[in-house]
Amino acid sequence: WSLILKVLHWFDLGSRGKDYLDNPSDWNYWRREAEVHRSGILAKWHGGLRAVRCLSVFEPAPMTFWIWLQDLGAQDQKPWPIERHVLAARHFGEFNGAHAGFVSGSDNEIWLCRHFLRKWIGALQSWGLNQTLSDATFWATRDAQIAFRPDTDVRVRRLLANADGLCNLLAAQMQTLSHQDCHQANLFATGNPLTENTTTAIDWSFLGLAAIGEDLGTQIGGNLFNLFADAANAKDYYGAATAAYLDGLTQSGWRGNPDRIRFATAAAARSEERRVGKECSEPC
Repeated sequence: WSLILKVLHWFDLGSRGKDYLDNPSDWNYWRREAEVHRSGILAKWHGGLRAVRCLSVFEPAPMTFWIWLQDLGAQDQKPWPIERHVLAARHFGEFNGAHAGFVSGSDNEIWLCRHFLRKWIGALQSWGLNQTLSDATFWATRDAQIAFRPDTDVRVRRLLANADGLCNLLAAQMQTLSHQDCHQANLFATGNPLTENTTTAIDWSFLGLAAIGEDLGTQIGGNLFNLFADAANAKDYYGAATAAYLDGLTQSGWRGNPDRIRFATAAAARSEERRVGKECSEPC
């Protein structure tokens, strides 16, 4: 058997301008993943969604963490079938439902990420989203015309214009403990080798509080954006994943208005569309 050693070093992550931050309340707090595993906050959960097993968190030097993690094996970069994405959605529904109304248990959990979507949108703007939207040369390129619908720039502008209002509505909804980066690149199909009936998540560096449904939106939007799910089947994927997520919520004891969940899901999924400012601010 083998382990994965993940090294967090402030000099590499923050000082060299890789967009990591040193304030616990920031969305991209550089040491959050170490704090998550060191706290044991995920250890009590034993549903269909699992956190990658952490054997040790060690601080060998100031501003440096070594995180010893379970080796889950080579990650399959092939897109999962829709049915497996839907099962993962159910598992996140169970997890979010079990933690609905989550309240931080101690001052030591000040590192939980809050207002992630609002801060993520702000980061995208600082990375050049507005400039990209205004760059007619970019939108005229063959790559942009293949990758995006003709009205994408207009649609993203509209989303940005309403972003504060959307984030305010999300903040007013019931919050839950959320992974917030749960597309396939951070997930492994695990469990029985024949059924793979559990989902194990890595990279908990954005763990925090979000409206119930945001994790589902991040999952759907991230999978579509990163081509882990076929955009041609997006409508069917959304419908099946939403139904499975709601069922997972219910199985965990959540009782509420499904339309609120659908709203949070749609808002978070749309945020993935804004990645155009991060991914394409340089020539494609």
